[in-house]
Amino acid sequence: MKLMIDAGTDDKYYGELVSHADNIMTIRLNDESVIADNTECRIQVTVGNVLYCWDKVCINRTGAARTYSVLIESRPKINNRRKYPRVDIDNPCTITIKDTGRSIECKLDNISANGFAFITNDDYFMNNKAAQISLEIHDFVLTRHNKLEGRVIRCSDNEGSYIVGCQM
Repeated sequence: MKLMIDAGTDDKYYGELVSHADNIMTIRLNDESVIADNTECRIQVTVGNVLYCWDKVCINRTGAARTYSVLIESRPKINNRRKYPRVDIDNPCTITIKDTGRSIECKLDNISANGFAFITNDDYFMNNKAAQISLEIHDFVLTRHNKLEGRVIRCSDNEGSYIVGCQM
């Protein structure tokens, strides 16, 4: 996980997250820059497409080269860097696999302008990425817009519950 530190100067420091426990992060800078102990700074950590931002943290050297501990005493501001923001939604839905006509009951997880994700107990999609599907959302407020079409782009096994991401 990459990060950026703004110590209130014109310089920005870049590095990576080494570990975290409770309200302490251990970080390593990319270069030999030195940040003074007890410096209050801003820090941004990128995790996938999400940017976590803390406006006030305290940073201290750990003794190891380029390594610091960061004390966090607040919740981060979270910025989604996706092109199309997601909306979490948990409506029941029915997936129909276009090639076979097979239907699978599932639960919608989220939706965006470019795709959607659903959760199912059926492992079909673990071996059928790129499957063309149609989705019917049950109990959807916008009844004229409750049918979507897409292509499976990923499937993750979460202890027997499968999270399937699709692109429209």
